[in-house]
Amino acid sequence: MTTYNRERERHWFQIILLFVTSVAAFGTLLLHPPLHDYFNEFLPERFVLVNSIRHGIFPLWNPYQSMGTPTHADPQSGAFYPLLWIFAIFGEYTSISCAFDFILHAFIAACGFYTLTFRFTRHRWASFITAAAYIMSGFFVGNAQHLSWIIAGAWLPWVLWACFSLFEEPDLKNALLTAVFAALLLTGGYPGFAFVLVYIVALLFLYYIIRHLRNRNWQGLRRLIAFSSIALAASVLLATPTLYSILSIRSHITRGEGLPYESIKESLTAPCLLSVFLPGSLCSNEIISHTDASMCSLFMGILTPFFVVIGIIKNKNAPLWIFFGTGILALLTAFGTNLPFHKLAYNYLPLISFIRLPALFRIFFIFPTLLLSGIGLACVMNEWPTSRKHLTMAFGTAPILLIISLILTVSSSKADMSNHPHILAELGIGVAVIATALAFTLLQKNKGTPLLWVVLFLIDLLVHTHLCGPYTVYDVRVKHDAMPPDTYVTDYPIPDSLTSWQDIIHEHPYYIWENAGCYRKRVEWHSRNPLIFHEHKRMVQAYREMDSVMRLPIAFFPSAVSRDTSHSFYDADTIYTTDILTQHYDSTYNSALRIREFSPKQIVIETRTNKERPLVLCQNVVPWWQATTEKGERVEIVAADHSLLCIQAPQGQHTITFKYHRPILPILFILECIGIVAAMVFVLTFNRKK
Repeated sequence: MTTYNRERERHWFQIILLFVTSVAAFGTLLLHPPLHDYFNEFLPERFVLVNSIRHGIFPLWNPYQSMGTPTHADPQSGAFYPLLWIFAIFGEYTSISCAFDFILHAFIAACGFYTLTFRFTRHRWASFITAAAYIMSGFFVGNAQHLSWIIAGAWLPWVLWACFSLFEEPDLKNALLTAVFAALLLTGGYPGFAFVLVYIVALLFLYYIIRHLRNRNWQGLRRLIAFSSIALAASVLLATPTLYSILSIRSHITRGEGLPYESIKESLTAPCLLSVFLPGSLCSNEIISHTDASMCSLFMGILTPFFVVIGIIKNKNAPLWIFFGTGILALLTAFGTNLPFHKLAYNYLPLISFIRLPALFRIFFIFPTLLLSGIGLACVMNEWPTSRKHLTMAFGTAPILLIISLILTVSSSKADMSNHPHILAELGIGVAVIATALAFTLLQKNKGTPLLWVVLFLIDLLVHTHLCGPYTVYDVRVKHDAMPPDTYVTDYPIPDSLTSWQDIIHEHPYYIWENAGCYRKRVEWHSRNPLIFHEHKRMVQAYREMDSVMRLPIAFFPSAVSRDTSHSFYDADTIYTTDILTQHYDSTYNSALRIREFSPKQIVIETRTNKERPLVLCQNVVPWWQATTEKGERVEIVAADHSLLCIQAPQGQHTITFKYHRPILPILFILECIGIVAAMVFVLTFNRKK
């Protein structure tokens, strides 16, 4: 027990150092807000989610995006992600929250990668360095704007560590750990990572099955199948709210049946390989055409490729070879339309057609490559005298590789290199780091301390991270306090009309863009959201002039109903529907309405009319909407103008309540949280007893 406690205490030092490293790498986010999608897509949606939670509203519907969207069904929203609910305890979700969110998940990712690498190397400092390289790799730095990707990348090493533990030692503890981490990845991260991970884990599972069969280990085979089945079932059960939400909405959205191959974009190209040594070469589309810094960076640290070679030579773990083999295939698939591998996966592997950006696959190459690098680094630290020769040869060729990379970068450049000093700075720091490593290798006679390797790796990684940060991580033009004071509306005012995002971007061009209506609690007819309803798309396509749609009141009585849907110009006085509604009105018509409440929970409208007539609410029609009178009587909902909610308002004075009704989802989420807590309590109790 004493030995175990000492080992645990030693790990705590590396864990604390990983936290410091996470802050050092991404602490600038505390001064400047994140760039692009993180700030324009994830922040506004999470603002609405957290705001709903803090008002005691279960976050099912966002009435402000694209005329209303089911938040719970967006796999990137995090509506069922427990950590997002914890954020709600500490206040509104603001741009500062984005910074803490990113740093937290970077730290989770680092701890997970450290744990996984230590399983293969049993070396604390080698595990620490590879963990730091993981969170400062081209994936985390390049894709910093994609929060759901970052969350998936944070839980990915934990899932794989749990899977390796389960396959090596099948028991209930490892099965529950696998289920918990898989559920956290599914509820918080981009589902594309889970799709690819399924195939990798299946191959690893098949290897262990074959190994038990060859060894005639029937008991081990039964335990492997039994506890793996428990892990799979528990993962699905814990992620049921997310999975159920996605499957239920699938037939109503444009991406429900997968994406056409023509929509695939953001593939790696040959120049992207330069990012292994010069990630800054991707930080301007003027430098190398057909690249994107947020999608194509393969950087893992300037020293990593040299230790990978040693790791390949020294690795004797067969499952890791399988993992690395899938990494090579993932890299080839990441080239998307530029190589045939992605199209084969698209055509013949289920779920792959839902992934729009092939560059996503590159993380599954970075991941096993860093693991092999950790093995190589551990061997160097443990077997110093015998490894000096290999390192000398490796580092001796490094300057040649850097010069070749620079020549290729300059030759493909369409701009003056003097305007891009970050590339020259990266080259300079790379040469300095490698020269120091070479000198250390040549001059160190005794077994070297890990300290210098740690310092060299960290200097290299931190410098490259901060050089690329202004292009991919944070917006240096803006500080958090530059947000306009009227942006974050915390109550639920009654919006008087729809809002065009173009109006807002002209007003605040640097820090307000699409989805800004979420902050101001105003409905937008169009916004950045992956859930595009078939009916909403038809409406946008049907009317060439959408200005009149944008200026509609939230709720209104139309003057007439038409069955002719072949028109292309919108008439605000006439609605178009194929449903049975009153078509004509006489001069004795008299009516009025007032919106009494407008929130994610419900929309309440008071109506007064001497004859029944259609009432239109500018929210997207989906099957789970309910409309009831003050007496609880149901009112039939139909679609107007392809996508808008419409009812036949009854004669007289009434209070109509519109509610997006999914009562099963809060129950499922409560069960999810109880299941996660119960599983972790069991694991901790199991470890204490052991």
